[in-house]
Amino acid sequence: MKKCVVVSVLLVAANLSFGANSYWSSDALGSAVFTLPQNWSPTYTTSSDTLRVGGPTNTYPYSTNLAKLTTVWGAVGSTVNDQLLVGTSLYQGNFELDCGSSTTVYFKNVIVGDTKFDAAQGDGVMTITSGKLSRGLIANDTGYMTVGRNNSTGNNPYYGVAYLYINGGEVNMDRLTVGEKRADADLAGVGHVVLQNNGVIDLPCEKTFAPPAFPYVGFKLNNGDFTWIDNGNSTFKTGFLWVNTGTLIFQSTDNSFGTDGKGIAVNSGMPAGPGTAVFTKNALVDLTRLADTTNWVTLITAAGGITFTDWTLTNAGPATALLTPASIAEGWGYRLLDLDGEVGNATALQVRIQPILTCSANNGVLTVSWSPLYLGWTLQAQTNSPSTSLTTTWAGTDIPGTDLVTSTNISISLDNSAVFFRLRQ
Repeated sequence: MKKCVVVSVLLVAANLSFGANSYWSSDALGSAVFTLPQNWSPTYTTSSDTLRVGGPTNTYPYSTNLAKLTTVWGAVGSTVNDQLLVGTSLYQGNFELDCGSSTTVYFKNVIVGDTKFDAAQGDGVMTITSGKLSRGLIANDTGYMTVGRNNSTGNNPYYGVAYLYINGGEVNMDRLTVGEKRADADLAGVGHVVLQNNGVIDLPCEKTFAPPAFPYVGFKLNNGDFTWIDNGNSTFKTGFLWVNTGTLIFQSTDNSFGTDGKGIAVNSGMPAGPGTAVFTKNALVDLTRLADTTNWVTLITAAGGITFTDWTLTNAGPATALLTPASIAEGWGYRLLDLDGEVGNATALQVRIQPILTCSANNGVLTVSWSPLYLGWTLQAQTNSPSTSLTTTWAGTDIPGTDLVTSTNISISLDNSAVFFRLRQ
């Protein structure tokens, strides 16, 4: 472990105020060893340092070299855990955590990608290959992680851009924001997070605020995108999910997300996590990397319910702006499923290719067709008077033989005032 502080309480308190502001300097050979003191300038101390991976290249010409941490770092109960800044404060940086499956490293907080000098400057990149990236005790005000931030004022276009690749291991910070800005900035940073392979996101949501902050702490996709490429061994748990100007992108070989198939698990019972998922009118979900399916695929399970700030998104009938245009063009639709019978609780967001009927008429014949995905389903026809319109009774309306085809021709009769069609499984 990096730190072993055996000093008086008075000295520890003093160290909290005088931790080093250390820049990653590496060397001409591209040394990537995070724990080498000579790779830092000035050398990190036993205090609460700010470790900047990436620095002014006129002073540290090799500061963009990869910094790779392969050992333990910090301690869960320490009051002097470091802050880790990767590609932040006007500099480009590249960090990788690869410390082994049973090892945890502790940082007070983590920021990847901040305000740049100009548009040509590189982005901040963090890769987690193995190990757990965690926070110290909440009592020591630890636990926030930001991917992509704008820490400048006004309309500065040189906002931070950042990439977080969780290829394995675990992110166990208290809360995670993707795309953040100062209150007096016009533009937010842009963050890109990829969860894949055996990676894990677990956000306990322990930090509380008075009055309670909104959006609550948890996973906040404020500006950017989150991609989940699931191989069956990755998981994502949080106490709150908020999607603002961001896109959730889902990709899986079997259309199942999480080891239990429940997708992003938004759990309740956490101090600052109400267990809810909130989508704004600018939120998007991309499904173009899923295999076409007639089965419902669960993307999110929220114990406290799923809500939309734009009420028009609450209806799951025709696909709406919640899905990307490309997803809608492929035929995807969604629904909100109440899992426990209580309104507003335990809601799942599920998607599938919708069973859309296509109709055309020519020479007194109506041709009705549907996607080959729905071969085996049966077409039903309900004929009613205009005054009766559509009823809920479909018994006895099957059209024989349509379970063997995906298209059928029906003679148009002027005696039929209104005919309604649907597919049933």
